Amino acid sequence: MQAVDIRGWAQDGEFSPFPEGARDKYALIAPEVPADARIVPGHRYLMKFSNPRYPVQFWSEMIAGVVGRLMNVPVPECFYAEDEASGQPGTLISWFYGYEIEKDSITAAAALVDVPGYDPDIPAAAPETHSLYVPGGSYMVRRIENYDLKTGRQHNLKHIGYLITRFRQMFGVDHWASWGKMLVFDAVIGNTDRHQDNWGVLWRADKVGKMVPRFAPAFDNGTSLLHEIIEEKLTMFNDMVRLDAYINRGRHHMRFDVSDAKQAGHLEMIASICRQRPGLREAISDSLNWNVAGFSKELRSFVGSKSAHPLTALRADAIVKVLARRTERLQGIMLAIDDD
Repeated sequence: MQAVDIRGWAQDGEFSPFPEGARDKYALIAPEVPADARIVPGHRYLMKFSNPRYPVQFWSEMIAGVVGRLMNVPVPECFYAEDEASGQPGTLISWFYGYEIEKDSITAAAALVDVPGYDPDIPAAAPETHSLYVPGGSYMVRRIENYDLKTGRQHNLKHIGYLITRFRQMFGVDHWASWGKMLVFDAVIGNTDRHQDNWGVLWRADKVGKMVPRFAPAFDNGTSLLHEIIEEKLTMFNDMVRLDAYINRGRHHMRFDVSDAKQAGHLEMIASICRQRPGLREAISDSLNWNVAGFSKELRSFVGSKSAHPLTALRADAIVKVLARRTERLQGIMLAIDDD
């Protein structure tokens, strides 16, 4: 695994320190002539560290990037890096929008159709050369009275569905498949933190000012992948009963409906949306048909890396076991639904 050297990179004052989230982070601007060919010149990156309680958590962000790529779920590109002053290890994450990465792409905007009903906070205008980002919390606050942004306890898929439906009515684009793939990605990695500000909408205009929305890639994926399990406890995943019990306890951040007493279980959410929206089954099944063996091989390339908090072979093996079992159980759910 090759680290990115961020020595001498300019800190981005607009997003440093970064105001959102529980983990320390700051934004950097890559050099115009980066030494590393993987880095986009002049682009913004987020340098993100582990929660002090979970010193290996930064690995989860990096590993989630690998899983997302293999599951064909859009995720920001991630790299290993170390803080210039302290040497603290972290994840260097590509900003998922901006002129430098969008300037060569073209937006094909649909004609806006004025359909009365749910108002999804369409911005008055958006840039032509790059995207305007609106966090999910902005939509939740407008549509749910007294929405609690601190806890996100009213966060629910049903209200997100209203937004998706409205976008389809107004712009002729159906985003349910992208949401289905992100939710099954979260289920596979065990992400418990897809709260209202860990998703959002990107708006960009075409040459005549017409806009079309798209949902942001799956970002902020570090609250996952056994990050909370200390090294001494990892052997519990050798026991299938304990492994399945751990998987059964996994929950999404959101509820299915705002009135639900509990947040939705990782497996139950996928079963529910596939039964309610049969058209999602193909996209979700496609993501579940990912190369776990290839992932295992790629993950082992991280083991032994020089770091203050290295990824051990024991942790890598446990991660593979848990993800393989989650995938197997989700595939079983999909087969059972097909047989209904």
